Amino acid sequence: MDRVVDVAVLANNPSVVDAITAAQRSRKGLDDAAITARVGKIESTWTTPQVNPLIKQVTVVANVRDIAARTGNGAESPQDSRCR
Repeated sequence: MDRVVDVAVLANNPSVVDAITAAQRSRKGLDDAAITARVGKIESTWTTPQVNPLIKQVTVVANVRDIAARTGNGAESPQDSRCR
């Protein structure tokens, strides 16, 4: 049951949803070989310091959303404003 709850929490996290949506947009029009190459490059960076900017971006977006939700000011995250 704990795993189901964990998955539900992830699925409802706006940062995770945004990351998935962005990944899907970035793959449009690419063939399977290009997608596989991209995935391989990303997977190879997970155990290196190169992943730090990605982690920082996800953390910043999550923090901005949390603050906006708590203050009720409706502020957009940096990623939201770039998508328009």
